[in-house]
Amino acid sequence: DNQATLLRVIKAAKAQLQPVLIPAGVWAYSDVLTLDGVQMMGEAGAVLFSLNPARAAVTLKGQGAELRGIRFSGAKPAARSPSDVTVRVLVADAARFLVAGITVDSGAGAAIMVRRSSDGRIAGCTLSGTLADSIHITERSSGVIVSQFCMIARPASTPRAIDASFDMPF
Repeated sequence: DNQATLLRVIKAAKAQLQPVLIPAGVWAYSDVLTLDGVQMMGEAGAVLFSLNPARAAVTLKGQGAELRGIRFSGAKPAARSPSDVTVRVLVADAARFLVAGITVDSGAGAAIMVRRSSDGRIAGCTLSGTLADSIHITERSSGVIVSQFCMIARPASTPRAIDASFDMPF
């Protein structure tokens, strides 16, 4: 479990106003990770692997938080969950955020959930294997652009989601 290392690096990045670079490889974590105004990007082959589907979220909040180029994988959930901490990427109370070029291949909740956030962009993401919406934008969120993402087939029992190859403002 790389939880302690990831938390230490995120804290240092915030204090030094520097981005977090996730090297290629599999980095396991067991609890929610929060990027409060922090940018995190992955080298080619960087994977964040959630050991706990009940606490799998990487949360973006504050001004200018970014998440780019990382694959999200993990232990397969047994059932769908409505909890925010089960989504793979939670954008909450954020402004000027970016989620770009990520891949999500599993999750008990949505792949990307946006709540009470503004002026952000979700672009070039490949989302599959979640037991809820691929992208869910709600609770007074505004100015969020979804563009250039593709979806991979999911079981027929899961909800349908947006399939867009063009810019779509919400």
